[in-house]
Amino acid sequence: MIMMDKWAYSSKLRGKNTYSKVLFGVSNLLLCVLCRDCMVSLCIFIMMFSLVVLGGKMQVKTYLRLLCIPLIFLVISTVTIVFEFGHTASTDILISLASGHIYMTTSSLSRGIILFASSFASITCLYFIALTTPVIDMIQVFRSLHIPKIVIELMYLIYRFIFLLLETGNAIIVAQDCRLGYKDGKTSRQSTAKMGGVLFLRAYQKADALFTAMESRGYDGDIGVLSTIERPTIQETIMVISVIIIEGIVCYIWTKI
Repeated sequence: MIMMDKWAYSSKLRGKNTYSKVLFGVSNLLLCVLCRDCMVSLCIFIMMFSLVVLGGKMQVKTYLRLLCIPLIFLVISTVTIVFEFGHTASTDILISLASGHIYMTTSSLSRGIILFASSFASITCLYFIALTTPVIDMIQVFRSLHIPKIVIELMYLIYRFIFLLLETGNAIIVAQDCRLGYKDGKTSRQSTAKMGGVLFLRAYQKADALFTAMESRGYDGDIGVLSTIERPTIQETIMVISVIIIEGIVCYIWTKI
């Protein structure tokens, strides 16, 4: 989480208007979900890859490593969709396992590939927003869009407590490592179990102290933050909307061919 924030702040697209980036990323995500076409998903993936790596000057190795995290879950989910369970008399069975109880058909394979491509391209759209826009900027955009106050407050607090949890856990691990708590497999498992129990108590104590400090400074359920994000210019808005419309028209024509 800390590294994601670091990459977002160091991105060359950091200074671009947040409204435009959020609108562009969300619109392309919707195109992936609505079109469900492998070629559309591939084009959106290449575009988002180019924007983050070439436009944002992020290392290709780092970006690909980040993509490997959701890729594992996507592969597992796709396998469960591609392979079906039960008995069938269909003639388009490609692979049959366990005497016909587990099998893969042409339609299930096609459905799995389309779902995988759409989901993977959608993830790159979210990565485009996350790797070029800090969370604080996105929260300010949500506030200006009149998202319910309770949702924004929860986002602020959860975002802060994630760093608090990571900081506390890292301090415990360093202390255990100094006492040779990870010298072998057995000791590592014991240290990890102890760390899990202590981490909850420490994090709860620090969260309670943080809330007390907020109340002592006049916290009444509303976290006031000065907005530093400017509205997009008319020219920038027209350009972004025009690109989105062109993408939508091209995707519509392609899917109808």
